[in-house]
Amino acid sequence: MGTRHLTITSRNVPDFYVNLLGHLLQGDENPDTRERLLKLFAADYAGQITYDRTVGVSRRQRVTQLSPVLQERIEYAFRCLSAARIYASVRPEKDVDGLHPFNQGRLLLGEDALRPCTPLGVMRLIAQTGLPIAGKKAVVIGRSMLVGKPVALMLLEQNATVTCCHSQTVDLAAEIQRADIVVAAIGQPEMIKGEWIKPGAIVIDVGISRMTDNKLKGDVEFATAKEHAAFITPVPGGVGPMTVAMLLANTLKAAERQAKKE
Repeated sequence: MGTRHLTITSRNVPDFYVNLLGHLLQGDENPDTRERLLKLFAADYAGQITYDRTVGVSRRQRVTQLSPVLQERIEYAFRCLSAARIYASVRPEKDVDGLHPFNQGRLLLGEDALRPCTPLGVMRLIAQTGLPIAGKKAVVIGRSMLVGKPVALMLLEQNATVTCCHSQTVDLAAEIQRADIVVAAIGQPEMIKGEWIKPGAIVIDVGISRMTDNKLKGDVEFATAKEHAAFITPVPGGVGPMTVAMLLANTLKAAERQAKKE
């Protein structure tokens, strides 16, 4: 079986209605990141209204434009607020990133909620292969709240037998060699060697790292892995666009739910 590269095209993205998509940056995050630009481009393409209060204006400039009292409060927030507190401050019904504790809890319970965008994209890509998930051995490398834990729960929900690997896992290669589905999300370029991939496996590479030559690489050694895998996502161009698509889908879902309540 020849290896197929899993990518997203405009035909995979449903039509979206006009709604408001906001972006909240934590700390000094650079607004000119690849994913951020992809989100803005995709929102514009899908017909969503976007707003971005940070483009072309530094955090210091934004703060100095406010009143002295607000300046002091915002500076305090930048110094003291953790990502978890910022996630928790967003109303669950508007949490299109799916990171509020309420939405995370509903995911754990297997109930409907706004779910994290990257894991949703991973599951959509796996579904796109047409291969069954139930009964398959899935290995997730990484245990973050953004990707690893949520995608492990979603795979369990689809009746896969899931192993979650991490920095303390003994014999990572052996775990991967037995996997029918591999989801790599550790942010270590080419840590997953191509020869570890089981023939016919599905490989979803979530990691993305910029090398010294300015090229982007994933967590999986792509050139070798594609010789073993039945399906594999490239980096860039695989999971990243799906994350953006799922963000827009969550935005639409949240907007429709809010409209029904009004």
